Amino acid sequence: MIRKLIWTMVLIGIAALIAFGMRNYPGSVSFEWFSWQISMSIYVFALLSLLTFVVFFWLWRLYRGMVALPSRFKGWREDKREQRALAALQTATIALQEGRFTHAEKAAKIAARKPSAAGLAALLGAASAHARADQDTANQWLNQLDAFPEFADSKILQQTQMALDNSETTRALSLLDSVSPNLRKYSLRYKELLIQSQAQSNNWHEVKQLATERNTTITTAQKTEWMKRAIAGLTTDESLSADYLRTLYKDMPDDVRDDDEAVKTLVQALIQREAYPDARRVIQESMRYRWRPALLPDYVRAATSDSVTEQLKMCDAWQAQGHNDAPLHTTAGQLCVRSELWGQAKKHFEEAIRLAPSAILYSGLAQALYGMGDKEGAQNAEHQASMFHEVKTLTS
Repeated sequence: MIRKLIWTMVLIGIAALIAFGMRNYPGSVSFEWFSWQISMSIYVFALLSLLTFVVFFWLWRLYRGMVALPSRFKGWREDKREQRALAALQTATIALQEGRFTHAEKAAKIAARKPSAAGLAALLGAASAHARADQDTANQWLNQLDAFPEFADSKILQQTQMALDNSETTRALSLLDSVSPNLRKYSLRYKELLIQSQAQSNNWHEVKQLATERNTTITTAQKTEWMKRAIAGLTTDESLSADYLRTLYKDMPDDVRDDDEAVKTLVQALIQREAYPDARRVIQESMRYRWRPALLPDYVRAATSDSVTEQLKMCDAWQAQGHNDAPLHTTAGQLCVRSELWGQAKKHFEEAIRLAPSAILYSGLAQALYGMGDKEGAQNAEHQASMFHEVKTLTS
């Protein structure tokens, strides 16, 4: 449009210059053809010449436009197909995320008609078919990716996910061995699938190693989660010694060491191996970071006949730090019962009941009272415990 305007202005300018140049030179122009003669002023001739040029110029442009019309129509159709393919890709992606897998696959088929969108459409189609548990169709979609070398790694990752979902862990690990070195280094998806494959294979040592790698694409939160799973897996391996578990605790990242569930799992594994001093040490060290009432029941389980006195001193120290709560008094009461310190046990259970009464606390109080020879008081405590059980039954 701008070019047309420029040409029009140029022509007007030329006409103005010609008119300005001829204003002092009036004359006429004559044409003779056989017996015909046409005469006109030079101004009229100039105007007709200009008009003739303009007419032929626009006729030429019209001719060129008509000649180019088929190719323009073809380009318009290609653009429409491109837009339709992009819209289908968007529809397939949204439908896949929303769980409408059949609809997603139908949209992927539409997008696959356009070569520029066929690769991504095949990935979406494979994921949709796999989600419908139609493995044959999913594999057919993935076979289409052989025509697109740039999708080689994407195909492997999708095949790996399918293998994991089908519990084919050996195949998943084998597939991951064939990805490109660049993907191994930078792909978060590759790392996630590798850890999942090792976890499903119960290769917890490898999971631990992957979760603690430096310069990896896995986020801190993901490392923490996988390290917790590695600890849970490793602690179930009865062949691992208490020495290994102690080293495992020392190697825990701070984020994992701050997790109650991870520490509790490790402590229970140490208790199972009768490594009671190590279990108590882990609990006491964990309490230095922050107060963790969830670990206190295991602190009682880790008690031995020669450790109760030191454990009670530790309970007094915790109480002096301001942790005057029911779980701590319960723990102290249970430790006192183990050493038959009935008077102290009674005091701790009564304080725990004052803070948060429960059936187990009344049962502990009854045990302490029996130890003191207060049969009536013990029976009253047992009655209170039974009342809690009845209330729990009625409300459950």
